[in-house]
Amino acid sequence: MSTTLDAKTLWKAVLAELQLVV
Repeated sequence: MSTTLDAKTLWKAVLAELQLVV
């Protein structure tokens, strides 16, 4: 179940980076 949390955190980080790029 930890993998799901990590994946969500990574996804959130990616979204944040995308927002910065945009």
